[in-house]
Amino acid sequence: MVFSDKERKERRRKYWIEYYKKNKKKVSEKNRKYRIANPEKEREKQRKWAKKNPEKIRERKRRYRATEKGRETNRIYTEKWRKKNPERWRELVRKSYFKNHEKNLEKQRKSYQDDPERHRAYARKSSRKSRQNPAWVRKNNEYNRKRYHENPEKERERGKIYRKKNPEKTRIRHRKYYESESGRENINKWRADNPETIKAYGRKYRKKNPRATTEITQKYRRSHRKCEWSSCDRDSAEVNHILPQFKYPEYIDGDYHGRIGNNLICYCLLHHYAWHYGHATNRNNPKHKKLLSFMWNKVKRWANDNKIPISALEIELKTMFAGIGAKNS
Repeated sequence: MVFSDKERKERRRKYWIEYYKKNKKKVSEKNRKYRIANPEKEREKQRKWAKKNPEKIRERKRRYRATEKGRETNRIYTEKWRKKNPERWRELVRKSYFKNHEKNLEKQRKSYQDDPERHRAYARKSSRKSRQNPAWVRKNNEYNRKRYHENPEKERERGKIYRKKNPEKTRIRHRKYYESESGRENINKWRADNPETIKAYGRKYRKKNPRATTEITQKYRRSHRKCEWSSCDRDSAEVNHILPQFKYPEYIDGDYHGRIGNNLICYCLLHHYAWHYGHATNRNNPKHKKLLSFMWNKVKRWANDNKIPISALEIELKTMFAGIGAKNS
């Protein structure tokens, strides 16, 4: 009986299947030994099979990755590959991102709107980590400078909006810069290079905040040598505006409602401090609060020059404001 080639192959395949079912262990052991003895041939054989059957390969991988073990194995393999090929990984990510650019942007916007706090926390963490690298800091500063010079108006407007929204953060940042060595050096250099601008700033500030010490106030002090606080016999040291100059700048020369010098009063340093202290504490006025530390330092220097113990002055102040504190409590 003569068989065709196709029939012979079919018969051989059936025989092999029956033999394999009967001798599974034996066949598996034999194949294992062969693979160990001939790794190159085995790899070539697998490559050829994979090339002929790409769909089967993909389906197998999909089924395996759907399992818990497959997901874990794939995660470990991916991490190792990324560490070995960082440039290739960045290139693939960039290519994939720009391939679906609009879709990715929309996805990012939606994610940010849904949970903005998480994105801010991630950005802060990423920024702190990056700033530990000096090369990254230099590169980032160069990029920011370049961007600023390319769009100065836009960047200035953005800066104004940020400073308006975050005044306290802006103050802290500026204070840190002023106190730093590089900040002081840059500021001193800028001052030396721009004397006319400094003078213009001074003129503008004095116009907005005129000095309390004018020719008229000095004339008033020469004619009032003693402190005008009730029952105080100390020498006068400073002229005070009864109606504060920052609230009533039109009465800075001392003339109020057609009279001459009726908005001025002379105090010693302690009672001048006490007057502002009363406005700062009892009326909770922030303008007066700003002056207290400066004025108290002047009181301490005056007390030291005249050999007056500071504790005695503190007791006098407490006595002065004891009734007012009880009344307002």
